[in-house]
Amino acid sequence: MKFVARHFYAVFIASMVLLCAVSAGVAFWAVRQAEAMNAALLQERIYDIKSAFLRDTVRNMIQDIGRIRDDNLRRAREDADPGTDEAWADRETKATIAAIIHAQSFEHDGYIWINEVLDWSGGDGYAVRRVHPNLIDTEGSLLSTKTTDIMGNTPYLTELEGVRERGELFYRYYFKRMGSDEVSEKLTYAARYPEYDWIVAMGMHVDDIDTYALAARRAVSAFNARVIVLVIALLVLFFGFGVALLAAAGRRFMDDSASEIRTEANRDPLTGALNRRIGDRYFSGAFKAFRLGKPSPVVLGIDLDDFKRVNDAYGHDVGDAALRAVVDRVMQTMRASDFLFRWGGEEFLLAYSGVSPDEAAMLADRLNRAVASTPIAIRPDGPAGSPELRVSVSIGVSWFGGGDGSYADALGRCDRALYRAKAEGKDRARVEPPGA
Repeated sequence: MKFVARHFYAVFIASMVLLCAVSAGVAFWAVRQAEAMNAALLQERIYDIKSAFLRDTVRNMIQDIGRIRDDNLRRAREDADPGTDEAWADRETKATIAAIIHAQSFEHDGYIWINEVLDWSGGDGYAVRRVHPNLIDTEGSLLSTKTTDIMGNTPYLTELEGVRERGELFYRYYFKRMGSDEVSEKLTYAARYPEYDWIVAMGMHVDDIDTYALAARRAVSAFNARVIVLVIALLVLFFGFGVALLAAAGRRFMDDSASEIRTEANRDPLTGALNRRIGDRYFSGAFKAFRLGKPSPVVLGIDLDDFKRVNDAYGHDVGDAALRAVVDRVMQTMRASDFLFRWGGEEFLLAYSGVSPDEAAMLADRLNRAVASTPIAIRPDGPAGSPELRVSVSIGVSWFGGGDGSYADALGRCDRALYRAKAEGKDRARVEPPGA
């Protein structure tokens, strides 16, 4: 009997060891397969995000070129000075765009450049390098579609043919990093501005993009390693496996749910803008970073004009619709690195990062026009053609200064500039720099 029991226990233990080994092997294989699949999907998603950033940044620059050119042409038509003609407008536009591009700053030394095409059939001297922050001393030099990179690619030919045939393209080639002789592969988006025969482009080095994916893959690998150890331990315990797995799954679900709740809790339920609580945290962190030498964000205080009159005339439902419409319009102009906070009532704060103070007034004016052109239905559920309302905003602009004791000093300047904009007629932006 004892022999039978020992034999049974031996078979049982051997079976359990085999089962644990097979289960652990299957788990290890499945985790590694999932890790490989997730890594590929993650890298693809990161490239999609960065590609969209390049495309949107170039398209925004092309819109700015067109707007600045239209403003200069209008000034030329309205100015009686014979020296202020269309040629003057073009010179002013090109000089302004060059100054803006030279002043811009993007992460990982990104930059925009412009080539002006002289001959769309290509060849030597087919284009002139108009603006290039990485090679400023070569601006004005002629380019050739025969030029190759270190891998034998012909980037200028690829760019020319793609823009000529489709108006835009994504492509890759090898180029040196900004401020360095190191050469690496770049992912680039280029599009045409036809009025000047300009090709406007922006690129990002591939290994910089891969840095994001590599960091995420390392985090996933570390997590998966812990999962494998946990699975093996749970298999050895066997009888506690089900309970422990369910508990782990429950904790993961609760963590995800709590994370989602925290995310929703950071947003204003009416407009979708971030709320004041998270805004305080953002500005506090940004000011600490500024005191450590980081650049200040440009802060825009935005307030709807005559909002009480809208509520009194049309009711709070239309007032709420106006708030949502203004926030939606502002968010359409924002980049992923910008933040919009509802500070109270009809007042909002917009934080621009990577923008110089010199560009602040231009951005605020563009925002004024964007909001003023946004229609708001007075009867949201009414038929097509129902009456519409248009609102405007007043904007105050400032940023952190060396004499500020806290971020509240910059917000106070925004308020003063905003009230000055209202006092001067509303629907406009005013700037109050630090020390003013």
